[in-house]
Amino acid sequence: MAVEKVVEPDTSWKAQILMRVHSKGSHKKTGRHPKLVAWFRGLSYWKSWCDFFPLNLEKTVDLDPKKNYLLGYHPHGIISNGCFGCFATEGREVSKLFPGLTFHLATLPPWFKLPFWREMVYCLGVVDNSRETFNHVLSGEGGEGQTIVIPLGGAPEALEAKPDTYDIILADKKGFVKVALVNGASLVPVFGFGENNLYTQKPNERGSEMRDWQEKILKLTSFAPVQLTDTIGLMPKPGLVTVVVGEPIDCPKTESPSAELIDEYHAKYIDGVKK
Repeated sequence: MAVEKVVEPDTSWKAQILMRVHSKGSHKKTGRHPKLVAWFRGLSYWKSWCDFFPLNLEKTVDLDPKKNYLLGYHPHGIISNGCFGCFATEGREVSKLFPGLTFHLATLPPWFKLPFWREMVYCLGVVDNSRETFNHVLSGEGGEGQTIVIPLGGAPEALEAKPDTYDIILADKKGFVKVALVNGASLVPVFGFGENNLYTQKPNERGSEMRDWQEKILKLTSFAPVQLTDTIGLMPKPGLVTVVVGEPIDCPKTESPSAELIDEYHAKYIDGVKK
């Protein structure tokens, strides 16, 4: 008896469409609907990951869980390992150190367009670094204790990351202060001592051919094309990173803050970083 061959329709194009539909705008949805999964953040793997360096997390004062916060992390380093380990996971038990706070690490929107990686950072409560997302998270719609953590120096500061140095780009960055004022959130400076010791870059002094090339790529892609030595890929070197959370700077809720008010609290924040 002849057996008729069953031909399954090719559904690969459907899968591609579904993936594109799901990807489109999904990085914005993380800000409006954070999908933090407590058990995933608390996996023992993250403790082992933090132990590799190791990372230490220290606080100078308690943070009131009835307030919302915007934490600025310094320095950015190459990929902010200290910031990720301490605030995007429970590898250093940040929720026990600051009970009542819900932490959301902020990063570039393109990271949310990568399948599987996107789902992982969703579970860690990571959000995109758009003003729209910041305003939503800090507005109080999600309840009290909502806390955004962002490496403020961004990709440009990554090009300055060299062992035993702390070159911070902050003078012209004031948007985060405006966001804090609009939402009445408290600003908190955070410093990762040792963050810049985890990688070594090839010489890229300002004005050099290497640096000119890097800055052109940075303008086109928003990513810092660092050239690393003594490492495989982005594998960091072991090195102690002590992350210190400073004192909060309470910002008065102001719907349309003036340039003078923004400058005032920007100066207060810089003073906080220097402490």
